[in-house]
Amino acid sequence: MAKKIVTNEFVVMGEISKDIASYTPHHRAVITTFLISFANFSTIGMIIGTLKGIVDKKTSDFVSKYVPMMLLSGILVSLLTAAFVGLFAW
Repeated sequence: MAKKIVTNEFVVMGEISKDIASYTPHHRAVITTFLISFANFSTIGMIIGTLKGIVDKKTSDFVSKYVPMMLLSGILVSLLTAAFVGLFAW
């Protein structure tokens, strides 16, 4: 999970693709659900870059100030979604 947050989902998908067949269906569902989220630094960078191009400096600076909170909320939502999938995927 930490590698996904620092890099992106494609790096982790490439690494676990050789081992995913040995995981239980429950683990595969939870991992897949977490991996398809947007909780990583590159996504936050794309959001900030887009905002800097379409809104004024004051608004983009306001959004940039809350980058850690955006990343934390994305991680928490991803974990919550994976937890709900884990409840129902057996």
